[in-house]
Amino acid sequence: MIDGGLFHTLIQYGERPERMEYVNVGVVVFDARTGKTAHRLVETLCGKDAAHPKMLALEDFADRTAQAVMTEGRRFSTERLNAKRAGLFHLTPFCAVNGNDANQVAEELFHKLVASPVKMLG
Repeated sequence: MIDGGLFHTLIQYGERPERMEYVNVGVVVFDARTGKTAHRLVETLCGKDAAHPKMLALEDFADRTAQAVMTEGRRFSTERLNAKRAGLFHLTPFCAVNGNDANQVAEELFHKLVASPVKMLG
C-alpha cells in the first residue's frame, strides 16, 4: 500500500531466477501525489546492444511496470506483479524516498543503486 510522496522500486535481473541472485538494472519512481512515474534503465545488459532481445525485454518490463503503477496507483503491489511473472526480471518492494521531482529522484537513485562498474555475465 502506497500513501503520499515518492516511492521507488528497483528492477533486478537474474539469469537464473530460481537461484534468487539478481543485479540491479533499473529504477522506477512513483509520485503518489500526482500518479506519475519516472524510470531509468541500464544502457546495456550482458554487454548486448539496445536491439538485443534481453534489452528489449527490460524496456518492455519497465514500461509495463510504470503503466501498472499509474493504473493501480496506491493499490499497486510489487509482490503481486512478481508472483504473476516468473522471469528474468524482478521488482523489489516499494520504499519511500525523499524528494519532490520523480525524474530527478529516479536519476539520483539510478546513479547510487544501479549504475556501477559491475560486469554482468551473459
